[in-house]
Amino acid sequence: ADDIRKVSNAAGERYVNAKMLKIGARLKVVWIAICVLTLTLCVLPYNATTNRDNDIVLYLVMIALAFPSAYLVVLLYSGLQALHVPPLPLGRIEMLVLWVGFFIVGYVQWFVLTPWIIRVADRIWRTRQNTSALPPP
Repeated sequence: ADDIRKVSNAAGERYVNAKMLKIGARLKVVWIAICVLTLTLCVLPYNATTNRDNDIVLYLVMIALAFPSAYLVVLLYSGLQALHVPPLPLGRIEMLVLWVGFFIVGYVQWFVLTPWIIRVADRIWRTRQNTSALPPP
């Protein structure tokens, strides 16, 4: 009976893992699409006189999509200005450079670190579950 449970449990784990991979892939596509759409909708119509708030909208949306790691980009940019490094020229170049920063930290956070943390936590949980199921020596 234990062998049957182990086989069915392993098959169930593979099914759940495959399903999670599909969900993760879909979330990644949606997240990237929202990021690129936001960049496109904010940068292309940008005009320093009529659409001057497009950069603020871009930054706020990207901070929300990459929260909380987006604050690393904000701190880095603020730190560079505090060190009297010349700021980026205002406009499309600044928007693009900061978007790339937000995109990279958000991508790493959501699609590299978060899955890794989940795998490690799952492995720890399964190890504890398996060791607690063992009979005492």
